[in-house]
Amino acid sequence: MNPALPTSRLNTVALGEAVATELDIPLADGRRVVEAVFTVIARALAAGQLALDV
Repeated sequence: MNPALPTSRLNTVALGEAVATELDIPLADGRRVVEAVFTVIARALAAGQLALDV
């Protein structure tokens, strides 16, 4: 892991690698899938369409 990257970016990279491996797709595609999912979740949270129950 690159300590210069923020934690959220490290998580995106690690999740992207896991998605790419699981789906047997190129690494860059796995990262784009994860970034797209995070974007959709962030927009839904901002719009009040999604609530996190922690």
